[in-house]
Amino acid sequence: GQKECERFARNAPLLEALPYLNEQTAHRHVFLVSSEHFGYSACKGWFSKPRGLLKHAMRVSLSPMLPPNLREHVSYMGWGSPEFFDVPGKKPRYPNLFALPVPSSFVEV
Repeated sequence: GQKECERFARNAPLLEALPYLNEQTAHRHVFLVSSEHFGYSACKGWFSKPRGLLKHAMRVSLSPMLPPNLREHVSYMGWGSPEFFDVPGKKPRYPNLFALPVPSSFVEV
């Protein structure tokens, strides 16, 4: 979240850490985070509200953005925050975001 964004910004400017990022390869870059996407909302410019070529990179988190028509259906889980929903007609805050939920374990009986 916020601490990771600040630590990364202090230690290594992102674009310097991605020497192969260019117009032909931007869509091949992937950012994986180990928590919900909204935990990285402060990481503006690369994860949240990305700029430049980073808009084309894929983002993978534990939670997805949802269409606004689902707001009432998920409110019982506390998912009423705007951080969970795309806003029609506006640029997405988390473009190319995909959810990869935590795998469950099961025991075969």
